[in-house]
Amino acid sequence: MSKSLRFSCAVPRTYEEDVQRAIWTFRHQRVFCPRARRLVHLRPLPAGGLASTAAVPSAVAPGDEALDFLGPLLPDDIACRIAAGAQLVCGVCATMQGEVHMCQAQGQSLCSSCWYFC
Repeated sequence: MSKSLRFSCAVPRTYEEDVQRAIWTFRHQRVFCPRARRLVHLRPLPAGGLASTAAVPSAVAPGDEALDFLGPLLPDDIACRIAAGAQLVCGVCATMQGEVHMCQAQGQSLCSSCWYFC
């Protein structure tokens, strides 16, 4: 981070880590590949992992190997159903967490609270 930014205004303590994670998210986010029929990284991860190429290595905490900030790692069958429009996001959350959301209990196809916050 530039010295002028450090001294001219207050920034969150985690600013540099957050910026590094944002850069990684744009480069390596998980997307659905119709050929492979599964989630893949938009650009392949570096051979040594993200920390090997990081300007801010502390942005990947020890044990943060799941890299959930790049997008959730979903089972292939669920990713395929979402891509095909056969499963809604709130249905995935219910499947993944073993819960029945209010929208499903009421027989609705989509619930805005599930769609935005799950």
